[in-house]
Amino acid sequence: MTLWYALPAGERFRETLAELSRMGDRLSELFEDLSHWERLWKPDGPTWNCLGHLAHLVDIELVYSVRIRSALAEPGRLHETFDADAWVESQTCLERTPEDLLEEFSLLRRWNLNLFACLSEAQWERTFQHSQRGAQSLAQVAKGLLAHDAQHLLELGRLSELAREARRVA
Repeated sequence: MTLWYALPAGERFRETLAELSRMGDRLSELFEDLSHWERLWKPDGPTWNCLGHLAHLVDIELVYSVRIRSALAEPGRLHETFDADAWVESQTCLERTPEDLLEEFSLLRRWNLNLFACLSEAQWERTFQHSQRGAQSLAQVAKGLLAHDAQHLLELGRLSELAREARRVA
């Protein structure tokens, strides 16, 4: 999902946007290497399985789609946090295929990146109000999505290793 067009005013965000554009491919590669059992396995306790993490990443893209557009159209608007666990649980993500979730993630990510790529320097500084973190500029959102991606890639890697080990033992 690499961006092939120039990033006019967002030149200083070129690397961030390029990195964000690679997330769909990274997720696809990770899930291709997992068996169905490994995708569904989860350790004891309140944690998601690999599909739950993927469903959460789709939710984040959707939520930030609204927040990004809100910052552009209604700067300063307040956005509440959401219960990520309840969102994942309510979607019965165990019944959804990774292919569907990956397609949804890639579509939403591309939609957001296309908008980011068109922003002027001034628009990168537009903000919305997060109920816990305060003012969030679009520049902060892009960097935050990158950090969020990295966090979930690490967690998915850890979970997949634990799932493979559990499979060997089972």
